[in-house]
Amino acid sequence: MSKQRRDYILFIEDYFGIDLEAVWDTLRNNIPSFKKQVVKVLKSEKALEEE
Repeated sequence: MSKQRRDYILFIEDYFGIDLEAVWDTLRNNIPSFKKQVVKVLKSEKALEEE
């Protein structure tokens, strides 16, 4: 990652008060189960359309 990119991320994190640890935790722990639920809903919708 370039220095400019790191500086930008640090600026955004500080300016908006973003907690990168919380973001990372969400990505690692919540997104996979959310993805499974979304896939399930999409498959269900597709099955309904095919009827």
